[in-house]
Amino acid sequence: MRSPLIAFGLAFLTASSLAAIDVGLEARASSLQFPWDQTSETTGTAPWASDVSRWFYGGAGWVDVPFGQDFELHVGYETDPVIRNVVSSLFRFNHGIASVGVGPFFGFLNSDGRLASFGLSTSLQVQWPGVAYISATSDGGLALGLVAGIESVPQTRAQLAAGFYTENAIVSAVLSGKRFSQTDSAGKLIDDDLTRYALVVDIFKKNVPYQLTTTLGYELRSKYWESSDLTDSLGSAILGLKITVEANENLKVYGEFTNDIFTFGMDNLSGRSPSTSDVLFSATLGMVWTVQPERLSGWFGSVFNGKKKIATATESNGGAAAAAENPAPAAAAPGAAAPAAGGPATVPETTAPVPGTPTPDTGTKSSSPSSPL
Repeated sequence: MRSPLIAFGLAFLTASSLAAIDVGLEARASSLQFPWDQTSETTGTAPWASDVSRWFYGGAGWVDVPFGQDFELHVGYETDPVIRNVVSSLFRFNHGIASVGVGPFFGFLNSDGRLASFGLSTSLQVQWPGVAYISATSDGGLALGLVAGIESVPQTRAQLAAGFYTENAIVSAVLSGKRFSQTDSAGKLIDDDLTRYALVVDIFKKNVPYQLTTTLGYELRSKYWESSDLTDSLGSAILGLKITVEANENLKVYGEFTNDIFTFGMDNLSGRSPSTSDVLFSATLGMVWTVQPERLSGWFGSVFNGKKKIATATESNGGAAAAAENPAPAAAAPGAAAPAAGGPATVPETTAPVPGTPTPDTGTKSSSPSSPL
């Protein structure tokens, strides 16, 4: 019998119209943010910038599944330096020059007193192929706290981008913002904000398995405490480089490193800029694996066929064992006299088997499935 897992896998592949599925994994580390556990204003960046144990460590994972030519489902989890733990999904419709997406957005286990938050993810992109594009995304704009009150939006982010295409590059201007809100033990609000202005250039060349992405920009990050009515703020000029390598037709790996060119204190940190010994950076290492559904289909099929062959062999061997325990009565030899009525049966002489007579094989050999992956 076909197992539910195999049935689900085959149905999933059929629903995705045998289009390629992208699976992504990413590891992250950063010291260029305010620590999650900071619950009061600080005297500078030294308490965390040079303390490896207080750096941010996180990651992300996602799956992009196409459904036909116009639809795509994106499902992902990430740990972000600002908005923390989130799970999002986006159902995108791509047709002509436009792409529209919508889906749920979840935050969970991010602060004391709030079990989870729910919001909405939306995206819109319009492009003139080979000429220019404009896009907008928003996550969590309608978020509400489940356990805590709804006096603040727990976590939100948004991005606006516009760019144009050249022969071997895409030049984009990007404005993005993030906010995470929580309350301290006294119920007072703490806001963690990041605003970024960036010029991003993607450099590529046809039939070359390398791609470079450079980022030059300015970031303003701040943390506000309602209890003291103070705000710690840092302004940073940043420079980033991302290298993407296409290892083969199904695998891409990439690494990104962003460093501060110059960082200075503002508001409560005015005059207390980071020292030259403070390490301020963010780094990312990731991969995208393109799964060809025909290979997955072959793998599911080999697993199912292997189980079927094993079951057939088991049934055949079981039948042979039953036949050995209960042999059929031997037929009378030619020329033997029939038993007289009421008398004993005449037993024919037994003859040895003829040498070289093959013994029939009663079992079916099972073959182990080989994974095409």
